[in-house]
Amino acid sequence: MGIIDTITDGLSALSYDEHFCVSAISLVEKLSQNTANLSIIANSQVIREMSECLDTYPTTLSFLSKYMITSARVCAQPQFAVKVAYWVIPRVVKATIENIEDVTALKHCFTCMVSLTQSPKTAEALAKKACEVSKMVIKSHYKDIPFLLTVLKFLSSLFLQMRAAEEGLTNTAILTTLLKRLARSPDELVTHRFLDVLYNAAISTNRTKNYMKDQNAITSLKECKQRWNAFPAICSNVDKVIQAILTPKIDIGDIGKMLVRPTDMYVPSARDTFGDNKNQKEEKYLIPHKYRNFLTSGQVLKWHEGKRSVHDRHVNVRHDLKRLMWSHPSDVNTKQSMGVWKIRRVKAGLCTEILRSKKKGAWKTKAPLENRALAVFGEDYCLNLEAPSEGLRDKWCRALDALLKHHKAHHHYATDQLMGPPS
Repeated sequence: MGIIDTITDGLSALSYDEHFCVSAISLVEKLSQNTANLSIIANSQVIREMSECLDTYPTTLSFLSKYMITSARVCAQPQFAVKVAYWVIPRVVKATIENIEDVTALKHCFTCMVSLTQSPKTAEALAKKACEVSKMVIKSHYKDIPFLLTVLKFLSSLFLQMRAAEEGLTNTAILTTLLKRLARSPDELVTHRFLDVLYNAAISTNRTKNYMKDQNAITSLKECKQRWNAFPAICSNVDKVIQAILTPKIDIGDIGKMLVRPTDMYVPSARDTFGDNKNQKEEKYLIPHKYRNFLTSGQVLKWHEGKRSVHDRHVNVRHDLKRLMWSHPSDVNTKQSMGVWKIRRVKAGLCTEILRSKKKGAWKTKAPLENRALAVFGEDYCLNLEAPSEGLRDKWCRALDALLKHHKAHHHYATDQLMGPPS
């Protein structure tokens, strides 16, 4: 206890002496090797004084490395991390930015940040700033494979904390950077690490899942699978990430809504007891999972807007099953939509004037247009679509018919809480 206090006072009084500060922090680093001293270090003010000295010597590698190693050992214990996070998090982020070109210094910084992810509170506090600096580091050192794996290991550990994943992904552009670099990944191991990061993000919260859908993460993953189709392990991991994105997460708060309280329990009447219930309720239809996932992920189809205009549009249904949407595959600002409650019927073939005016389809295929066309009739608009094959056209018709049946059965319920049974 006396040694730590002496070092704390010395750092406060002699912060102008770089040689003394390096020697003092080296001694603290050696003391931190004994886990019995970690509580003493965390409860003292030595981390605060070391942090203020780091502001004076941010590029001194010997000081920086000892500071990061000591902080990492203390923060690896969640009960101590909360006590020192106020001082450590701003310094480690600042040091990462100031040493963006020094890989050795960056490795020490990311080692410290990995330890901060062990506690949910410190991980959430670190998430936004850490994702911003990680994006900068990935762009600057993408060709350094060993260091890139270190950064991806940190992001994977950070996204294991649900709130940290939500805070980091939805408030920064780190997801866009990860998807772009995944598309250019030159190495099988790096691709696996990128997929591990995306999987940990996808299993965090429903808000994160919806954000990944909005950012076309599923489309990018399918392109990755097509690129690495000769590697079964990568294809399996891609399918695993897509399934995690499409599978809604049941929060603890939702479980209480699903439980039946004693006051809500059904008490059978005389009609039920003697089999004379004239108002027997029918079981409501639920859309199967395969159609739900197919509609929410969507596909690129040809949209015949007029007799001469044809456009590529990504057609999908919103995650709450309330709106049918179509947008440009690379520009979400062109999104248009139609409420499911406005859809009257879905019909296959050349069933509209616009489709009948076309001599051949826009897809380069031998199948005639009448075998690949479908129309969605709404109250005040008709959506004319063309699928690349007859089988895919029929699948869209079946899925949309199931959606209409589901909506008709549950039109007075909140459809975003309704989930179909496994098919």
